[in-house]
Amino acid sequence: MKKNIIIIFVVLLIIISLIIIKSTFIVYEWNYFDEAGVDNVYNLSDAIERKGEPLKISYDPQNKIIYAYYDDMYFKFDAYFLKSLDDISEYLSHEPIACIVITGKQYRFGLWNVGVGTSRKELERVYKYIRKQTDADPNERLGIIDGPAWVDFYYDSNDCVSKIYIIHSPI
Repeated sequence: MKKNIIIIFVVLLIIISLIIIKSTFIVYEWNYFDEAGVDNVYNLSDAIERKGEPLKISYDPQNKIIYAYYDDMYFKFDAYFLKSLDDISEYLSHEPIACIVITGKQYRFGLWNVGVGTSRKELERVYKYIRKQTDADPNERLGIIDGPAWVDFYYDSNDCVSKIYIIHSPI
């Protein structure tokens, strides 16, 4: 009888331990920005300090977005208050980054090293228990809310990740 109680106690202890361990992995990656090498990058001046001058800066007047391109990622800035293209440099020195888009395969995230090139099947397995964005079209992307970031993994025609959008959570 005493042996059975000890066995039940040990089994319950193992189950509780597994639940606690699993709950610590509910957030898969705590800092996507740091893993991408752009932690504490808040505007273009910060990006230039960290990554150097962008290869190209372009403006999409229809969507009011400014893009700053690097070879492995680009930054998106909202340009709602840009008065003229002559003011773009000054504007970007103050305007916060709206989104970072990873296009390079060298950036890998979390224990399972997901990133550009990861298959849809692997990505869905890794993020199975992470909170999903409800507006994400599952055929086009996997949108998750992971810790302080909203992350969108976009798929290519081969069902592999082609780019990763990382946005600071508005919460």
